[in-house]
Amino acid sequence: MKNYSACIRYAFFLVLIATTSPAYTASLYSITASAGMMVDDNLTRAQYERDIYDDRALFAGITGDYTYVVSGRSRAVLSAAAESWHYNEANLDHQTISIKGEYFFQAAAGFTAPWYSATLVFGLMPYEGNYRDASFHEVGLSAGKRLTDTTTLLAGLSHQQTSAEVDFFTRTTARVFVNLDFKFNLNTMYSTLAYSTGDFNSTNTPPHPPSLSALPWLNPNDDVAFPGLTNSWTYKLDANTWSFRLGYVYALASNQSIDASALYYTTAAYGDNDYDGMITTLSYLYRF
Repeated sequence: MKNYSACIRYAFFLVLIATTSPAYTASLYSITASAGMMVDDNLTRAQYERDIYDDRALFAGITGDYTYVVSGRSRAVLSAAAESWHYNEANLDHQTISIKGEYFFQAAAGFTAPWYSATLVFGLMPYEGNYRDASFHEVGLSAGKRLTDTTTLLAGLSHQQTSAEVDFFTRTTARVFVNLDFKFNLNTMYSTLAYSTGDFNSTNTPPHPPSLSALPWLNPNDDVAFPGLTNSWTYKLDANTWSFRLGYVYALASNQSIDASALYYTTAAYGDNDYDGMITTLSYLYRF
């Protein structure tokens, strides 16, 4: 935990130095600060009403991007990000620091010509509780195309591996998605349909589902993430999830915007442990 905290402070220091460096006045550099609130109506990813834990969280972060133009049809982008999350009731406060590299390539010139990209991400995610501290990495491929002057289509796939101090929170997931953007002057409406498969964590209270009786669980005395749940047990299960996000970015100015979105998901998990939920997010973004 101490090593994670040191990394977080160092990452914040690097990003803050970048925002004050004279070099960042060039067009190839970008610094974005963000803050907002998220509401999750099924934080426990639970099937039964008695186990569902809803909460809201406040977050703030900063991201620095550097774009290197390789040629007239390709470019590379390196990003460093740091973010902090604080929940109202749940003991899930955490920080995230990450470094992301992206390579974009366009085979043919032209406004509507498709482009392709490859992404690699590494990061750390220390939690307030010791058991969920984790590192993660993700690889992804995507393709995009402008359909009209105002409409852009993007599709892709990714694979993420999260390695935690406790095996219950070590997860592997794969995801495919299709995103459609509609621009209205400086504003943008977007929608994303996604399918993911892999591990997730579910928390429930007695009586526990018979289908999960043979699976190991995390002792309730060791996991106090959800105050108010009595004798809660946390499992790691395989699941398939469909999700749909609808969002709107409203431009306050050329360098400021508000992003509001709602994501609905439905999951079919091991042992018929099926559930659904809604996550809504409101963010303010400022670009230096």
